[in-house]
Amino acid sequence: MKKYIYLITLSISLFFSSCSQQIPQKQNLEFSSYPVHFLGLVSGANCTMKYQLDLISKDNYYLRTVCFKNSKPSKSSDDIGKWLIDDKNTIVLSGIKESPKYFYIIDKKTISSELNHKLEISLTAKTLEPRVLLSGMYSYMADSGIFQECITGIKFPVVFEDENIALERAYLKNISIAGEKIKVHLDAQISSRKKVDSNDKIDNIIVKKFIKIIPKERCKNSSSKAKLENTYWKLTTVNNKAVNKSLRREAHMILNDGKIKGNAGCNGLGGSYKLDGDKISFSDKDIAMTRMFCQDSPEIDFIKALKNMHTYKIQGEYLEIFDKDGLKLARFESVYLY
Repeated sequence: MKKYIYLITLSISLFFSSCSQQIPQKQNLEFSSYPVHFLGLVSGANCTMKYQLDLISKDNYYLRTVCFKNSKPSKSSDDIGKWLIDDKNTIVLSGIKESPKYFYIIDKKTISSELNHKLEISLTAKTLEPRVLLSGMYSYMADSGIFQECITGIKFPVVFEDENIALERAYLKNISIAGEKIKVHLDAQISSRKKVDSNDKIDNIIVKKFIKIIPKERCKNSSSKAKLENTYWKLTTVNNKAVNKSLRREAHMILNDGKIKGNAGCNGLGGSYKLDGDKISFSDKDIAMTRMFCQDSPEIDFIKALKNMHTYKIQGEYLEIFDKDGLKLARFESVYLY
């Protein structure tokens, strides 16, 4: 029985923005089952790159690239994310790495690229088990941990190995109710293992390194993008440390028409700012604040970050501010009030 509706006549030619080629007629790419594997070698200036692309579902993929020098692997990189075919007959991979990757779909008989770089379907390749830095929502209940990755939405059971215990302890210290979901950052290995009650396999994650927990953040839609001004920006990290969940007031700021207002976690704040492209700074380095005393507030670090901010960057629903040397000072998450 043939596994694929679209047979091995399909090949995928790597897209190079510097090359001009006629885009072929859009292919009707359908598969009767997943995963689907593509393999290929691409000659580069410094090494030969071996690609393996696994379409693990109709939405999600795993990708591995390995650099070979003198026929020996020197370094590799893994990625996971979502894939689609756009109206330009291109497979678009949007993963946890910052830049999307693009692949033209071209029938094997009509490849027009002078470079002739391609990935081809493999019926024998084994599904990848990527090792990647992941961000997602974690919950723990009844001796079972579940991690839902932000970009793909995939839910992974968490294996009781390596730094899982560090993740559990951090989680239990930060929750308000049992089973609550909290955002965490992990260095994780995806591992395919048999289910407890059957011989079927399912992808799990092994926590190779627990990086940090961020109680104030949630996964956001990566395709949307908040605006700098007229947005309620909730402070989630400052000086690379997560903000305490149990603050008297939620630390936040709202920028509007040159004026800033908000709360530093206890006291209200106000002031004025200037914008110049991606540069942002306070007009007067003075910030008006109320004078209540509060313990365990991020006020000192938060205000210092605001006074030292020089540039900003928005990624989806998150705002990061940086000093003149490019050091990240703080991170915020957008909140919609209605």
